[in-house]
Amino acid sequence: MKKIGIAVRFTLARFRKLTKIIAAFVCVALVSGMFSLVPTAFAKTSYETLAYDKQLVRKEDFANGKLKNIKLEEKNGGIEMGSANGEPGEYITPVVRAPFGATHIGLHWKQELANDASTTTYLRASSDGVNFGDWVKTTVEADEGREDMPAVETFAALVGAGKNSYAQAKIEFVPEKGISQRLKTLTFTFINSGEESKQITKKLSLATTSAATGTGTLKTSPNGQSVAVISREDWGADESYRLNADGSESWPRSYHGTRKLIIHHTAVLGSNGVTDLETNKTNVRAIYYYHAVTQGWGDIGYNALVDAAGNIYEGRYGTYGSSPTRSVPSADQIMALDIEAGHASSYNSGSFGVSAMGDFTSFDIPATQLASVENVLAYVADSRGIDAQGNSDFLRYDGTWYSNLNNITGHRDVNATACPGDMLYPHLGEIKTAIAGRMLPNLSNFSATANSLPISGTNVGLGTMNFSWTAFSGAAQYQYALERVYGTTGVASNSEPWETAWLNPENTNMQTTANTNVQIDASTLQLNSNYVFYVRALDANGLPISNVSHVNFKKDGSVLDTTAPAAKITNPADGATVSGLVTVSANASDNIGVKLFELYIDGTKAVTSTTGSISYNWNTKKVTVGTHIITAKVYDAAGNTGTASISVTKLTSTAPRPPKK
Repeated sequence: MKKIGIAVRFTLARFRKLTKIIAAFVCVALVSGMFSLVPTAFAKTSYETLAYDKQLVRKEDFANGKLKNIKLEEKNGGIEMGSANGEPGEYITPVVRAPFGATHIGLHWKQELANDASTTTYLRASSDGVNFGDWVKTTVEADEGREDMPAVETFAALVGAGKNSYAQAKIEFVPEKGISQRLKTLTFTFINSGEESKQITKKLSLATTSAATGTGTLKTSPNGQSVAVISREDWGADESYRLNADGSESWPRSYHGTRKLIIHHTAVLGSNGVTDLETNKTNVRAIYYYHAVTQGWGDIGYNALVDAAGNIYEGRYGTYGSSPTRSVPSADQIMALDIEAGHASSYNSGSFGVSAMGDFTSFDIPATQLASVENVLAYVADSRGIDAQGNSDFLRYDGTWYSNLNNITGHRDVNATACPGDMLYPHLGEIKTAIAGRMLPNLSNFSATANSLPISGTNVGLGTMNFSWTAFSGAAQYQYALERVYGTTGVASNSEPWETAWLNPENTNMQTTANTNVQIDASTLQLNSNYVFYVRALDANGLPISNVSHVNFKKDGSVLDTTAPAAKITNPADGATVSGLVTVSANASDNIGVKLFELYIDGTKAVTSTTGSISYNWNTKKVTVGTHIITAKVYDAAGNTGTASISVTKLTSTAPRPPKK
C-alpha cells in the first residue's frame, strides 16, 4: 500500500485570520506597485492517492478460485490458464481485500493472444467479503498510452468501488477454432482518491495572471471562444507521480502543432451522470493515478476531461519551460495546447484528446456535458485554426498514413476500440456542425505540390515544393510555417520543444508573405522527418481572418525525379504508306525506369507493356482508307510522361481476289 503525505486541516478561524493577513499584504503590494493587476488569493488542497495492488501470479493463487472448464498449468516458470477442451470456460477469483476502502478498482492482466479468441472480465465489490453487489462488465482500455511505451499488460477501465475494500473478478474464456486465450497474471489495483486520502493544504498563493474561480480558470481563444478550466492544482494532482527520484520528468514533454481533435469517454463505470464537483475531482485523481503510476505513463493520458455538470478539467501537464513543475499557473499554462498526450496510440503527435467522464456504451451523454465537450473543442479549434468539417492525411507514429482523417474524430475511428461508446459516437456529426458555425472561413484552393504532383500523404525527396492558395478577401498578408513534428518514427527521445510548435508566438519559423504561394527547397529539410506546412490569412492588424490550411508529408532521402521518359516508334516510318498486316514497333527509356508503356491507334489503346519495348501486329485491312495516327505513351514512377506520334496512310482498299474459274 502506498501511503504518502501528512493530513493537515485548517480550522475556519485560522483560515479567516490567514485571509486577513493575505488581504493586508495585497493592499501593501498594490500601493507599492508590486502587482499591476488585482491579484486573487486562493488556497489549494493536494491529495495523495492511496493504492494497493493484489496480484495473482502463482498456481496456488489461481487454484483457490472457482474453475469451470478451466485448464490451469505451470509453464515456463509461470502459469497459464485458459478454457479446456476447446470449449468456453469461466474462472472466478478468490476474494481479495485491500487495507482501505477503495473509491475505484482496476483490473489488468497479462495474456497470450490466440487468433480471435477472447476474454471478458467482470468485477464486483463488497464491504465485508460476503455480501457482494452485481457483476459489472469491465471495458478494456485499448490503444491508449505513450508512443514510446508498448503495453505489456491489458488494462480494463476503472470501476467505481463505493469505498468497499473487498473484490472478486470473473473471467469468461471464449476459444476460437478450439484455441483459448491463455492468462498469465491477474492484478487488482485498489485506489482511494477521495476524501480519506492524505491531504496537504498548500499555503495561500497570489495569482497575478490567472483568474481562479469556483468553476476554473477562464481561457479565451483569439476569436472569443471561452472555457473555464479546472487546473491540476484545483483538482488535486500530485505532481510527484510525474517525476523521477532526481526530480526530472518520467514522461518528458514534447510539443506538436494541434491539427486533429479526438473524442473519448473515460469508460469509468459508476461515473455516468455524476454532477458533484468533489466526486468528479476524485474520479479525475483516480484516472491520473491509474495512468501515471499503475500503467507507468508518468501522467494522465487525456489533454482534457469533461464531467456531467459541464466542468472541464486540465489533463496532461503541458506548461511551457524547462521546469518540470509550476507554482501559480497563468491561464495560458493551464490546459496548454500542443503538448503530446497519450490518448490514441500512433495519433498523439499533433492531436488533442478530450474525454467525456462516464461510460457511454449504453448511457447517453447529458446535454450539459455534451455542450462543454463542444466548448472545449471549439476553444482548441479556434486557437489553432482547425476546420471542424475538414480532413487531411495524417502520418501515424508507426510510419503509416491515414488518408483523409477527419479533423474532429472519435477514438474508434483511429484505433481498434469501442471508445467513445455507442451512445456518444453518433453525436460527432452535431458536434462538428456546432463547432463549424463558430469558426472562421477557410482558405480556398490550397495546394501543395512538388514537380506538379501532390505531396500530401507522401514522401518527398529532393526538389522544390510549391504551396499555393487563392487570394482571400480582406487579407493583407498570409502567415505560414513549416513544422517538424518528429523525426524517425518510433524514436522516443526525438521530442520537439514548445518553441517549434505551430502558432506558438515564440516560433522563429513563423513567417508572413503578401503572395499567395510559398516555395521551399526540400533539400533543406531533415531526413526521415515528419513535416506539416501551415498557412492562414491575416488582416491589416495582423489578426487571423481564416482557418488554417495544412498539409502533412515526410522527408526521405530519395531524389525527386523531374526527368520525363522518352518514347520512340521505330516501325513503320513517319509518313509511310501501309497495307495488309503491319508490325508496329516502339521503344521507351527513362533515367530511373519505365513503369508503364502504351500504344494507341487513332486514340484507341491497342497494347500495354511494363517494359521498354512494344511489338504489335496491326491488321490494316480493318481500317478505312486515309490517314491514321500511331501514338506511344510512356510513364515513370514519379508520374512523368513521354509521348511519340507518327502518321501513316492507307491509300486504297486491298484489291479483291479474282473470281474462281
